[in-house]
Amino acid sequence: MPNLKISRSGRVTIRRARLEDIPQIIACSQSAYADYPPNEIYDEGLYEMQIKAFPDGQFVALSGSRVVGYATSLIVSLDEDEYGYSVDEISGSGTFSTHDNTGDTLYGADIAVDPDFRRRGISGMPYERRKSLLTRLNLRRMIAYGRIPGYREHAGK
Repeated sequence: MPNLKISRSGRVTIRRARLEDIPQIIACSQSAYADYPPNEIYDEGLYEMQIKAFPDGQFVALSGSRVVGYATSLIVSLDEDEYGYSVDEISGSGTFSTHDNTGDTLYGADIAVDPDFRRRGISGMPYERRKSLLTRLNLRRMIAYGRIPGYREHAGK
């Protein structure tokens, strides 16, 4: 995938997330979801479990050495007729304890871009990596959970 220019001084690149990225992932999440209560932002322990459960499915977008976006995912098996699950059920409450290497579905658990870097195509980068992963692992489908920053301001309109 080509790197995306965002400024004269740097480009955004994407790679697998590493344990040492976790503090910056948390900072990115806090910025991206500033209107969410603090208890709805994952902590270091949960991100560590996610990376350890499925290292190939966790990505960071970098501008230089700064994490400006991230995406998390896991593999699960889903009942073809059942789509009434919650994000906590499918993700093991964020622990990714439900990750199943023999599953058929790539589940996009979370994605965020730092507000200072939005509208530059960065969120599409991890989706491309997810699609490559889907193909490489011969998975049947990809589904995703989504949060919409600022949604509360527009809910009910």
